Amino acid sequence: LSMFIDKSKLDIEIVQVKNLKHRPINKILPNIYIKFYMFSNSACVEKQKTTSKQRTITPSYQEHIRFDTDYKGKILHVTIW
Repeated sequence: LSMFIDKSKLDIEIVQVKNLKHRPINKILPNIYIKFYMFSNSACVEKQKTTSKQRTITPSYQEHIRFDTDYKGKILHVTIW
């Protein structure tokens, strides 16, 4: 991940996810995507997500996500699904 600040906006570049664990129980590789939540006082004020990458544990994205909400005083929560 790379983060860029443009005035009060936050721009995130997602390149690649590495070293994800694959559960040996599952024979099919998972579809991976990343969700981003911006919280203010425990309330989600904005959320974004990447496209889903099919059947891989090392997805490459080359995507940009831009939060239009002012990032100051907020918490960014990132999850990989």
